[in-house]
Amino acid sequence: MQKAGEYAQAANVVLAPEALNRFECYLVNTMTDLSSLLEQVNHSYVGAIYDTHHANIEEKSHSYAIKKIAPYLKHVHISENDRGTPGKGLVNWDEVFRVLKELEYDGWLTLESFSTTIPEFANAINVWRNFSPADEVFQQGFEFVKRKWNET
Repeated sequence: MQKAGEYAQAANVVLAPEALNRFECYLVNTMTDLSSLLEQVNHSYVGAIYDTHHANIEEKSHSYAIKKIAPYLKHVHISENDRGTPGKGLVNWDEVFRVLKELEYDGWLTLESFSTTIPEFANAINVWRNFSPADEVFQQGFEFVKRKWNET
């Protein structure tokens, strides 16, 4: 990853790996794992993504996890526990947005949801059903994120 960071720096691109849940990966599952890896890499062009879907499975607390990865945080995936429309599931969004605001996070917040629209991609990531209608995800999801960010 150090060499990848050097390559990224030359291209003026920041790499941001994310911790994946234990059902998808065994290398890096928590923000503690990821921050330990990034501490060893120690490159300013290698940061981190915080993904609320994976964190909802692996972390005990969004607050602790986000604070743990904060020195490296470059991007946040806003993803519901079932990969459907944010705000219509089990993720503790009040906690997520509160700690991001508390840390004065000013990076990307990206909606991440999966569907069966592209069958080859859906099969590759084991998606066999639609979690929410696509227009609901991007319309209501976008409005949800704006509202939560502004009310926090």
